[in-house]
Amino acid sequence: PPAIDSLSQLCEASTDLIRAFMLATLSREVQLQISRQKEDTTFATADISKWCELVKQLDKSREFLDSLLRKLRMCLLVSLRLYGEDLAPFPLSVKSLETETDFSVSKWLALDELSLSQNHEEIVTLEVACGLSNHSFDPMSAEADEHEKFSLLQKLCLDREVQLDHTAQNGSLLLFLASFNEPRVLAAHRLLLLSFKWIKEPKYLQVLRYAISSLESLSPPPIAYAVRLEVWNSVIAPVYRAQLFGFSDVHEIKEDDFGPLFESQEWKSEFGRMALQILTLLGNTPYTEEIDEDELGISPGGQGSKVWPPIEKDHTISALLGKARRIETAAIDMHVASVCALLFSTAGTGLRDCLPELDNYFQPFALFNVTKDPKLQDVNQEKFLRDAVVSFTKELKRGPIDSFGVLGELSLLATRWGFGQKWLNTTFLTVAYELGRDEDVDDLLVRCDADNVLPSQIIVAGVNTVCLRLDYFFHAAKSQGEARNVLGLLDAELCEWIHQRAEAAQPTVKSWFEFEDQSVPDHEKRITKLLSNSQILTIRLLSLASISNEEASMRAKIHSISVLAGTLVKALEH
Repeated sequence: PPAIDSLSQLCEASTDLIRAFMLATLSREVQLQISRQKEDTTFATADISKWCELVKQLDKSREFLDSLLRKLRMCLLVSLRLYGEDLAPFPLSVKSLETETDFSVSKWLALDELSLSQNHEEIVTLEVACGLSNHSFDPMSAEADEHEKFSLLQKLCLDREVQLDHTAQNGSLLLFLASFNEPRVLAAHRLLLLSFKWIKEPKYLQVLRYAISSLESLSPPPIAYAVRLEVWNSVIAPVYRAQLFGFSDVHEIKEDDFGPLFESQEWKSEFGRMALQILTLLGNTPYTEEIDEDELGISPGGQGSKVWPPIEKDHTISALLGKARRIETAAIDMHVASVCALLFSTAGTGLRDCLPELDNYFQPFALFNVTKDPKLQDVNQEKFLRDAVVSFTKELKRGPIDSFGVLGELSLLATRWGFGQKWLNTTFLTVAYELGRDEDVDDLLVRCDADNVLPSQIIVAGVNTVCLRLDYFFHAAKSQGEARNVLGLLDAELCEWIHQRAEAAQPTVKSWFEFEDQSVPDHEKRITKLLSNSQILTIRLLSLASISNEEASMRAKIHSISVLAGTLVKALEH
């Protein structure tokens, strides 16, 4: 009847889904009553052909209303289960889902997954379980009309706080939208959702860690590339623009949220390391010029119009693929260096002296262009790195260091600025000994060779450090009777050479330090330990000199200093 048709159209267009569902149900009942009356009346006329034709029309009408009720049921399922979430840029209705394309069912599923857990591994397990579950059914099917199935859908809407269920027996939209269970697309949506959720509450860095976990597992490369690029440009880069240039031109984040966090070195360090992870992942992902979206799995199970909503492809992922461009490797390197430098920017020289093109970094198109070749091995960069190594070594937890891997982001920075790992390793060892961290780096020095350090520089710096320590002792001993007597046992010419060497030395640690290990309570024992460590250092330097073709005169001088230090240790012990 025309009235039923009008009501059906009204229900299709209505965004008040509950009332639309009730109205459609009443329409279905009215249509059923009218059908029975017409069937009886027509059959009584004994006109079989007319009766058969009427039955076909009534069946078609019933099928239409049944289909409408199932579509409304699907809309209700999603809107109630994900109540309060941003599901689409328009209000949900049957008509809008059939005519609009800028929405994503995969986003709905990702929102539901994140309501259960933000842990990537747990969600992957859930997806597999739902894919294998025999509890899965399609809300658009006649099977879902059964009381038991309908009750399950109602329960899913009511139990919005349900815990993650790895048996996949209940509590997940994945069971009822199985055609959209495409892990690659779902992981991409979870990553985007978590990233933009973090922007609103940036103090919770664990949310960003969960996003990176999804980021690491993304595939295939075209999707991984597009999504990683989007996260960098829309989430990470704006934070650095605000930190470096202020909030006035950065609209992606709020000053009230991020301003106080920029005062926390701990927060900036953690965030910086995450930014490096994202940059590294992006730099390692190949760019694909021509993309066949049908092969990427962004369509719902390849079934197209057989599923409802009848979406042909994922609008969000397709849009990201469309705007992705090839990034410049040099631009990635410059940004890696900038992020690393910001981790240590309080250590010394200003960043602008080291990075004259800094104003061009972290801009929306910065990864696609290299406006100028970066400076390499600049004097300001060297000073910055040396100051950073000093600051890093001072804060480094005491205890044996078994590899140069501890240098972490400093290694990335030294490499990007052209100094290389050998130079950094050498500088770190030099600073460690100047700061009296002999016992921490002794094993590391023993394993050093020309493959991982610059032996000549270590020898020169090591000899200077020993001479500074011994000269310190000579100066202190002159005011103490017993110690002054020990000086009489030493070679005066060698002592003078040591003094002159100490006077000419230019240690990396500019603000002079206390040689003595304050963890040793007794002053004399501290002095003895200082001299003992110095003797061990000269032995290590002799070993290094033997494999680096150091001049014989220098090796002889190191040996003499080692003997002198040993003499002092024995004298003080007695």
